[in-house]
Amino acid sequence: IPIDAGTFPLKIAVDHYGKVYILTAIGFNIYENNQWKSYDFSSYFGLGPGYSINAIDIDKNNIVWIATSEGLVKYSPGHPEIITTTNGLISNNIYDVKSTLDNIVHFSYTYQGFGTLEGSIVKNYSIGDDRTDLYGIKIVVNPDGTLTFINKLYGLLHYNLNTSKIEVYPDSLIQSFRWASISKGNQSDYWIASNKGLTYFKDFKFEHYTKKTGLASNQITS
Repeated sequence: IPIDAGTFPLKIAVDHYGKVYILTAIGFNIYENNQWKSYDFSSYFGLGPGYSINAIDIDKNNIVWIATSEGLVKYSPGHPEIITTTNGLISNNIYDVKSTLDNIVHFSYTYQGFGTLEGSIVKNYSIGDDRTDLYGIKIVVNPDGTLTFINKLYGLLHYNLNTSKIEVYPDSLIQSFRWASISKGNQSDYWIASNKGLTYFKDFKFEHYTKKTGLASNQITS
């Protein structure tokens, strides 16, 4: 990565054509055809000082979506854009983002529930009560359109957008995570990586893997 692009990669994603995107503390870096293109993240997208980069995802049309503390960044080659409260968000502080095959972008707010973006239409949702908003929410979009979250207050949650039905599966270890990420397994199962080790959820049960069960470290990033 060019030396002026910032150090310590924060997020990495690869699109459907093999183009690599690496987000660093200050740089937006693209690797294509054995060449780097690098941009200053703040000036390129118009972000203010002190911003944070929280997540990245690429949709089926190779549009890059980036969750930041200053809004939801949308990037297609040569067309940087940032979606903010002026576009319908209830907050610019976005914690996670996931796209789907039907061109719906799901994102979570750091403090205020979550939302969806379909075309230019933003819809905002709340989960349970305001206490949920105290902690960031990581999202998985399931094949049936339901959402699965991990949240430090409640544990693991399933949410149906059509019925607003919430299923809550509390777990003391999840609720003590300092940070975590969640990935979908092959069926109705999930893997959760965190600073407390690796957690597997299936059939309404949690299994925890730590140094005590053979991991080299409890610090699992992905």
